[in-house]
Amino acid sequence: MKKIERIISTLKGISKYILVNERINSQRCVAQNVNTTKTIIEHN
Repeated sequence: MKKIERIISTLKGISKYILVNERINSQRCVAQNVNTTKTIIEHN
């Protein structure tokens, strides 16, 4: 039973890590969109 509990806790840790990475990636995309709109406005 201890091996199964260890596997479950490892999987929970991995899923949390993946969720954090997804949040960071989505924030980067938003920041890139903001930067491109600023440059478009400045050029106009």
